[in-house]
Amino acid sequence: MIFGVGSEVPGGIADVLGRTPGGTGVPSVSEAREEVEERPNDPEALRSLATALQAEGEIEEAIGTLERLVAIAPQDEPALRELATLYLSRAATLRQQAIRAQQDAMLLVPDEQFLPPADTDLGRALRSERPIADAVQTEAQQEFTRLIQELQQAYSQARETYTTLAELAPNDPTIQLQLADAALNSGDTETAIQAFERFLELAPNDPSAPLVQQELDRLRGEGDQPGPGGAGDDADADDGEGDTG
Repeated sequence: MIFGVGSEVPGGIADVLGRTPGGTGVPSVSEAREEVEERPNDPEALRSLATALQAEGEIEEAIGTLERLVAIAPQDEPALRELATLYLSRAATLRQQAIRAQQDAMLLVPDEQFLPPADTDLGRALRSERPIADAVQTEAQQEFTRLIQELQQAYSQARETYTTLAELAPNDPTIQLQLADAALNSGDTETAIQAFERFLELAPNDPSAPLVQQELDRLRGEGDQPGPGGAGDDADADDGEGDTG
């Protein structure tokens, strides 16, 4: 399984917005689209459209809208935060889809050891159908691979966005944790280590600091015990040399 690391995005779109769909202050999608058509490069118009799209559950279009917004206003921290959150939301969805696809691929064709004996009628019949079954399993595996690639891309996009946010707000420890998490999920251990280190510099007394330190030690490999040829063996060797003299 490849899903041992990382966290899910808490809450739903209403949590991202801080309000419920259709609530006060949320424009309709049609109204927001009209505003964007009139002012296609207006960050506020794009922000309104992104908000409306999220309220309607149109996450992919909301992501595209926010990408347009940050291309126009690359230092817009609220837009970057929202975009990073939506990348993680996309990743959480893809993660669940990939788990289901992986399970489907494993269940489509039984292993040889679970098939009836080859010298039985049922065993021969099942084996004669294997080319068809193998083709179906191959298709399922290809779907799983596609989802994994999209999942990795979503985490990479989140990591890149949090990297930008960390540059804009270098003293925000929360962003450092978010960057570390996205980096770990995208396979970028070096960036995760740097973000964890920066978090501990900014918030050494934070309640989560001990857990962050444990994770940092794990990533650095500092939790490993000395093995043969380590410090303890060197000390014994030195003592032996002294006795010989």
